[in-house]
Amino acid sequence: MTEIILALLGAAFVSFVVYLVRERIGGWAVVLAAFRTVGLGALILLLFNPQFLQRMAGGPPTVLLDASLSMGLAPGRWEAAIDTALGLAGDAGTILRFGSSVSLFDDSSPEQGATRLRDALLAGVGGGGPTIIVTDGEVGDVPAIPANLLGRAGVVRLVRDTVPDAALLDVSLPRYVGSADSVEVQLTVGVWGELASARAGIRVSRGGDEISSTEIEIPASPGIVRRALTLPPDVFEVGTNVLDFQIVAAGDSEPGDDTRSRVLMVTEEPGLVVLVSPADWEGRFLFREVSRMARTGVRGFAQVQDGVWVDMRTSSRVPTRLVERVARSASVVVGRGAHGINHGLKPTWEWPAASDTTMELFEGDWYPGLPDLSSPIAGRLAGIAWDSMPPLTGVVPLIPTSDEWVGLTSRQGRRGAERPVVMGRDSAGVHGLTTVGVGLWRWAFRGEESLEAYRAVLSAGIDWLLGADVLRSRSPLTLSDVVKRGEPVVVRWHTDSVPPSVPLTLSTPDSTWDVTVSIDASGVGNFLLPPGTFTWSAGSVRGAGGVLVVESYSDEIPPGMVTLEPNGAGAGGFLLETSLRDRWWLFLVLVMAFAGEWAVRHKRGLP
Repeated sequence: MTEIILALLGAAFVSFVVYLVRERIGGWAVVLAAFRTVGLGALILLLFNPQFLQRMAGGPPTVLLDASLSMGLAPGRWEAAIDTALGLAGDAGTILRFGSSVSLFDDSSPEQGATRLRDALLAGVGGGGPTIIVTDGEVGDVPAIPANLLGRAGVVRLVRDTVPDAALLDVSLPRYVGSADSVEVQLTVGVWGELASARAGIRVSRGGDEISSTEIEIPASPGIVRRALTLPPDVFEVGTNVLDFQIVAAGDSEPGDDTRSRVLMVTEEPGLVVLVSPADWEGRFLFREVSRMARTGVRGFAQVQDGVWVDMRTSSRVPTRLVERVARSASVVVGRGAHGINHGLKPTWEWPAASDTTMELFEGDWYPGLPDLSSPIAGRLAGIAWDSMPPLTGVVPLIPTSDEWVGLTSRQGRRGAERPVVMGRDSAGVHGLTTVGVGLWRWAFRGEESLEAYRAVLSAGIDWLLGADVLRSRSPLTLSDVVKRGEPVVVRWHTDSVPPSVPLTLSTPDSTWDVTVSIDASGVGNFLLPPGTFTWSAGSVRGAGGVLVVESYSDEIPPGMVTLEPNGAGAGGFLLETSLRDRWWLFLVLVMAFAGEWAVRHKRGLP
């Protein structure tokens, strides 16, 4: 409205100055000025096209009821939400539940582990009547919903009271370790409300038996902090370990977010050892990505000075004899630079270092090309957009012998002769690889497609070294290891031939039952389970099976950011964002005003 008033005042000022001050044509000046004021004002408004909201009437209301876990935490709030939704819907309205998905109304307890509004909102406004959202305001996808769509709905917010709460928001630890490895754990702790103490206990248990206990400092409310702890190797068993991490704080009124679960696989000896000398970017990214991908224990050691080695996971100093012992017992050794460790006769992957003075290096921008189709890893590298990879910083000019193959090539500046980047050989039945390109870490640093290409090279190379899928599951079927409460268990099929469904057998200490999971064309399916620890198998699928944990924790339990506030929209219709250019009659007013001004001027004999 302010824009309209300013436009008319400006047009009136210009019009009356022209006719009353400059032209001075007598009594008809007021009439002409009025015509020009209307026409010029309409023109200005159409040029700037101000936006505004208009309430629209409609049919029966649609009420969107938040059915995420957070709605059921406070006593009586879910019942109040149901009563509110029923009252707003009346006899003719419709109620839809929303959370992770959209469903028809029922009064069962909310169990969905996420709050996503967009799909429910599209269904609500599509009905033509007013749309009203009943929620606690903690809606995760509001930033992704267009403002004009969100403005078409009213919001009724049931305020969530803040109670004293210490929450274990996340637990991060390696997936696989060797039996002699200590485990570094990163904890993320959140605090809301006033607790009785600035310290809290952390208890770690396996199968109900406590294996570790410590105290940590927690932040003032509201606050989030990261804390670290180290678990010694003698508290684990070789095989699958299901670990429960619990925070214990005096005055904590919300137990639902106190415990997190993780699955840790412990092997007798590390399947992979990464030896790095020097500890540069190439070596760091190499160890990081191998550790993230490998389904076996991985140890990494970096030589920071002559004869001085550190563990790459903990940064603690380790004796050279330990590095040699671990290297000799590993299945594969990945060596970066001139590390000088004697690891015996075993599959080995050597990576050169630019600082190694024993090797000549051709520096420059070396762009990778298509892999040699005759190499045993070519199939794993097909389909990658090699043209979009960052260039390497150099190559070592090695020429493959007659018994060596080339897995990946490069050209300087995308011109000239091809040079090998990855070469392989089979000597007396022992596989070996050599990376003669320098700067592959830039692929991992760049992320997205480049990171996937980097991982594809690592996965293909190490699998070939062992003649087995070490960096991938041995089974074509995998399930999520740990799932938060209210979120689906994700089932993935890893081969090109995807079945329409997969039968699974799930077991707990008390019962066993069968489920059939539908698989889509991309090889993904999902299903829901209540909190608990389950053993699963798929008898008809080779090597399929393992442990699955559904946590009692959900991201809906700790207090979240309020993204929806109550408003008056939707109560008697909905608000629709429109602009003046949507009004056809404004164009007609503009034409008629200027036409009227011209007609008067023509009649009075004015130019």
